[in-house]
Amino acid sequence: MTDAQDLDLRQLLALVWGQLMREKRWHLAMLTGVLGSQIFYDRADEAEALALSWVAKAMEEMKGPSPASPARPAATEEPSCSFCTRSPPEVRLIAGARGAICGDCAAQINDAFALRPRG
Repeated sequence: MTDAQDLDLRQLLALVWGQLMREKRWHLAMLTGVLGSQIFYDRADEAEALALSWVAKAMEEMKGPSPASPARPAATEEPSCSFCTRSPPEVRLIAGARGAICGDCAAQINDAFALRPRG
């Protein structure tokens, strides 16, 4: 498989996972992450870690808020990274319509999606 086909597969799985998350179909989102991690593992692709992060994120969403920390109203909620949950001033955030990502997680995702040079 070519690097372009690998990138297309990453994008396809990311789109499927994102749609499942928006639909709150947590179990299928987790399965998509597991499938992706296995495919990427078999190919020695760095995107394996990204796919495993999809599984973790789907599990967090499925569990909901922790009973130890009652949910705060959205208006008073501090913004935090949707992936690693760190918040300012520890990290700088880039906000999106339904979440945010910190610079560190964005860099990890960028590295995972970077095409590997042929050697």
